[in-house]
Amino acid sequence: MPILFIILTSMASLASNFFDPCLTWGFSGGSLTHQPVGTCSGGVRGTFDTFLGALLRLISQGGLLITVILGVVGVHRVYPKILVGASILLFSASVPLIFDGLFLLTLVPAIFFLWSARRLSKDSRVNTEAVRHEIKGE
Repeated sequence: MPILFIILTSMASLASNFFDPCLTWGFSGGSLTHQPVGTCSGGVRGTFDTFLGALLRLISQGGLLITVILGVVGVHRVYPKILVGASILLFSASVPLIFDGLFLLTLVPAIFFLWSARRLSKDSRVNTEAVRHEIKGE
């Protein structure tokens, strides 16, 4: 799934910032000056993002990752309720992405999970009916 690749790449890039001693959080412009000492001999860099904002974004992306994994498990293990839950979470994650145009990356899997849940629940009803007829001897 493309969304899984995008989430993992974004999370890895963001997580690496937390361990970068040469990164200045909440940088609003101007120039950064730093003496070339220690591990920052190549210079420092700044990001407009705050530490808390980056942490919240990492948590949000982790939630999307868990949702996609739940959806895949629901498809492979035939759990329609998990698929419906994953679909609802992905639909809700699509709302803020509408303005970026990235909502398609969450909307397509959400629709697929919902369609799979509906199809799996129909198949389970058909199998249940067949078992009932066998038990009754019809």
